[in-house]
Amino acid sequence: MAEQRITIKALTWHRDSSGLFDYEASNHNKSKLKLTEESLIILQQDKIISNPHSNLIPDNSIVLASLYKNNRNFMLSASISDIPKETIREKPWIVIKGIKNSEYLLSEGDVLRLGKVKFVIKEIHGYKQSEIRRSILHSKTLQNGGVGGISKVKVERALQTDLQVLESSNCCRICLLDDNDSENQLISPCCCTGTMGVVHVKCLQRWLDSKVTQNSNRNVKVYTWRSLNCELCKFKYPSKINVNHKEIDLITIEKPKTNYIILENGSEDMKSVHVINIENKREIKLGRGNDSDMRIPDISVSRNHAIIHIKNTGLYIEDLKSKFGTLIRMKKDLCLDGDSVLKIQCGRTMMKITVIKSWSLFGCFTGCSKGKDSDDENQKARDITQDSFPNNIKD
Repeated sequence: MAEQRITIKALTWHRDSSGLFDYEASNHNKSKLKLTEESLIILQQDKIISNPHSNLIPDNSIVLASLYKNNRNFMLSASISDIPKETIREKPWIVIKGIKNSEYLLSEGDVLRLGKVKFVIKEIHGYKQSEIRRSILHSKTLQNGGVGGISKVKVERALQTDLQVLESSNCCRICLLDDNDSENQLISPCCCTGTMGVVHVKCLQRWLDSKVTQNSNRNVKVYTWRSLNCELCKFKYPSKINVNHKEIDLITIEKPKTNYIILENGSEDMKSVHVINIENKREIKLGRGNDSDMRIPDISVSRNHAIIHIKNTGLYIEDLKSKFGTLIRMKKDLCLDGDSVLKIQCGRTMMKITVIKSWSLFGCFTGCSKGKDSDDENQKARDITQDSFPNNIKD
């Protein structure tokens, strides 16, 4: 089996602006690397260099990517862990327009980035998703999804995840009633102690729902809220809790009865959930423009940024030549298959990675014989074509 060679052509945007890369700019700094061994890809003074894993990382440099080998194939690491913690590193994002067919099959758990705005796909209902659930992904199957997979739910609370129902002698601090039935149980969800820590599940839901704003635009309903903290102990409430091994939503999100997709974005201070009804629709337009199905009011998002095609085989996202690109967060190690090309964005650097199999004597003889056979076949095809059509036919 022939060894692989990697060619990396990198473009670095001269501006350092929230990790953005301007795909419309023409004054990028260009770099080129040819690799045959495991290396770290480092950005130093707007130029990329390769650095063996065993070498010290130069000062004032940024680690962009890590390449290692597995059974003679190069692997692109999703997370760079074997470097000092103080070293600046960038996360790898797959460029949608660099994928074969320029489309990507969306799945729950994928992290989607439009400009500098990030969305997590929380739920897809009614359509096929990626069946690729392995820990390692292949570059030739990127268009089939599977980059993110099912993401792990973060533990949003420091207390026990399964709350116990309290005794009926306690009363709710909101409604001041002590009824405690299976439909509306008394719990202690925060750090408050005594009677101030007791509340009904439904009372807590109504109080939190009063802090959520709702907006509707076409087939999209948006729920927005700031960090939901207890007004006394400042404990941050999670979006879901478990009571007696039963999962309960604290934030009420109304879901369509038909097919839909739910996207979530924001930080701990401000969060938004977009519920998109996709029943009887063929596409969803994403962008800053007023004609977008899902409008994203951020300057880094183009007016017509991306589009989600709704097909029988799933939901496919395509970039519409946006200024700052449409990206998918790479959360799995990527196997670089032979004769494949892909584009990876790391911060303000975009790298075009080309995989080439090295020359071998056996491969040369095989290729030469194939080339001779193919020439003979082409000659036969030309002879048949010339004999099959009359000479008096004009173009």
